[in-house]
Amino acid sequence: MAAIGGHPYSPSDLELPGFVPQQLSPIELVVPLIGTSLLVITVIWLVSGHVLNSGRPSRLSKADRLLMCWWAITGLTHLIIEAPLLFTPNYLTKENPSFFDEIWKEYSKADSRYATGDTTTTAIEVIAVFLQGPLSLFAVQLRYCFQKVLQLHSTVRCIYEPPLLNVDFLHYRLLRRHELLCQSILLLDIFCWCKLPMGCDSNVDSNKELEVDKPSISVLQGESRLSKPTLCPRHHNYLGSMTPARMGT
Repeated sequence: MAAIGGHPYSPSDLELPGFVPQQLSPIELVVPLIGTSLLVITVIWLVSGHVLNSGRPSRLSKADRLLMCWWAITGLTHLIIEAPLLFTPNYLTKENPSFFDEIWKEYSKADSRYATGDTTTTAIEVIAVFLQGPLSLFAVQLRYCFQKVLQLHSTVRCIYEPPLLNVDFLHYRLLRRHELLCQSILLLDIFCWCKLPMGCDSNVDSNKELEVDKPSISVLQGESRLSKPTLCPRHHNYLGSMTPARMGT
């Protein structure tokens, strides 16, 4: 719904000359995104389970495959959805907007700085498109130490991004709308980027520790069987009398 200034963004007196109203509803934007994401997850899951595991001495665990799906979605989101924001800054005034232009028109309702081309949001998107996107796709084929380095880099964004995006806290009512959907975007973003990858990685580490501990337990049990205490002298003499030499006499 358009405000007094001819657009749905806050504040209502924000000047956006040549603004073209949004043509697609939120449902028309969300459904294709969810469908495409599920398709990508399905393809990565099947490929990692049947193709990459064939002929490998060590099979990929479910946690590894889940992380591969996560990295693929992350990288494609940065490169396909966020890149148009940098290369088509006039998306608000295009007479024939693309699907991605409509996405950013809807997204800008949560933070109007995306609509005005604020330098802070632009700088964050530059890092996401040119650094985090390619590294995320590169992490799909990596395992163990290198993947953890890239994972740490991506999750560190939650240290600098929320403060930069919320530095306008005193002007919160001026720059953002107050619907529940708009307010929950930041919380969902922090949860996904911090908790989900770290949680999957902790499961992988715990599984590795269990695999290492199992042989050590069997070795200890073997040592305990070998180091049993000897019998008392009376029993020892009795067993000694049963040796083959004496049995033959």
